[in-house]
Amino acid sequence: MKLLKELLQRVREGQSSFSPKDESLESLQEFQPIATRLISAYEQNYIQELKHSKSYRVAGGLVNAVIISGGLTFEGEQFLQTEKGSSQQTKGSEDIIDLKPNFFGIGINLNAIYKKWIKKN
Repeated sequence: MKLLKELLQRVREGQSSFSPKDESLESLQEFQPIATRLISAYEQNYIQELKHSKSYRVAGGLVNAVIISGGLTFEGEQFLQTEKGSSQQTKGSEDIIDLKPNFFGIGINLNAIYKKWIKKN
């Protein structure tokens, strides 16, 4: 999931061409996780338009270039926003016990008071 998010961020920033470092078989094999995630993102409608080519140096071929045009779709943008939001929510929801005493609908968040008091000291 992390690699997909990083790749979609690069597409959002304007990168439209992805390829291995060089033409060696080792570089082609290292590039395959990137290529498969980009192709999967296109199939999930996160990317507007994608074309790829294969090198047939091995049986079945290996993807050696991915070209993206049009950038991210609305779903792709939403996926990036959801990922950012969920990571921020997990950071903020670390309280095991939530102390919010309440009297006639008016409450005090003791956890927030404690955290502010800790920051000051």
